[in-house]
Amino acid sequence: MQKNKRLIVITSLTVLSALTVTTSIICSSKNLFDGVVANGEAIYYHYSAVAPTGTRHGSREFWMNCSTLTPVFDQPSATIFEGSAFDSLDAFYELDSSDDRYVAPTTANPVINGSNIIYGIYPQTVLNDNSLISELNSNAVPQPNGWYKYRAEYYVKQSANPYDTAYVFDNGSTITKNKYYWFKCQPITWKVLNHTGDNYTIVSSVLLDTCYFYHEASNVVRTIDGKSVYNSNYKYSDVRPFINETFYDGAFIFGDSNIQITEVDNSKSSTSSSAGSYVCDNTFDKVFLLSYEEIRNTDYFATTGSRGCITTDYSRVRRAMYSTNSSYFHYGYYWTRSPETDGLNIRTYSVYPSGSLYGDDTSYTYQSIRPAITITVA
Repeated sequence: MQKNKRLIVITSLTVLSALTVTTSIICSSKNLFDGVVANGEAIYYHYSAVAPTGTRHGSREFWMNCSTLTPVFDQPSATIFEGSAFDSLDAFYELDSSDDRYVAPTTANPVINGSNIIYGIYPQTVLNDNSLISELNSNAVPQPNGWYKYRAEYYVKQSANPYDTAYVFDNGSTITKNKYYWFKCQPITWKVLNHTGDNYTIVSSVLLDTCYFYHEASNVVRTIDGKSVYNSNYKYSDVRPFINETFYDGAFIFGDSNIQITEVDNSKSSTSSSAGSYVCDNTFDKVFLLSYEEIRNTDYFATTGSRGCITTDYSRVRRAMYSTNSSYFHYGYYWTRSPETDGLNIRTYSVYPSGSLYGDDTSYTYQSIRPAITITVA
């Protein structure tokens, strides 16, 4: 049997199994592919589902009964399509990259969506589907970066270490310490800070993960190349390799060709004047944290409150602290790259749920990261 498909665009993601979506399928004599004839009557065709938001991609296909000019979302009996098991309630069949009909996810390239950009993937929302969780526990294949692959999708299994035993997921369920949870790696939405021509500076719209700025307390001083290096030094921090290696290797697993290397300004002008003695050299990075002054830039964030950023389910099991205040519920605390000193300790500036900036000890384990990147979108 020849299994041809026509690539179409799904304009809505609601209940695909009921075909409550608008499609561009035309089943006329001019558009027929070699199909499958069931019982000598119906003609079926394979189609690949693609969504403009990047939340679905062509690793899924479905059947349409194109026996008439008005197509019907239907499926032939299992005996006529090489034994591929299409569930009666879900006529999708997963493909992987070994299949010549597979279409790479749209997250391989940036997708502009108004004032946001969709690009890359990262674990975010906890899975609640017990059937899928059971399949993942049995069949998911470990990947080199610590993630798991199952039916062309990526997942993460993470033991929970919430900052507080009363913390909850977005669905309201309590996060149980030491329990393992599964998370699907979902497209990352980025807020556009500015753009010139085809170049965009963007920052994640949510707090994706956690990492201490440096693993020792702020009053510890190191000597590197004959110079005193404080723990607020971004160049020699722990968070910098975390976002440029651990985060980067996962988030852009489908492609990173649009990402540019950014010269990151770590000069005195990037932070408060009181911290000028503790600044570091500029760095050249693919991923970076925003500075004190970039957070305060009203072209980037029009109001103090707009600096606040919500945690994800995944960052909460990774110990992200969040506000329980009803005005900022689930909003977290995230690092900048800029030093601050209170005269006793050298700290690093953080953005609090309200959007205010305060200096925090670099060894705090509950601080989130809000990565930024520079990309080119032609």
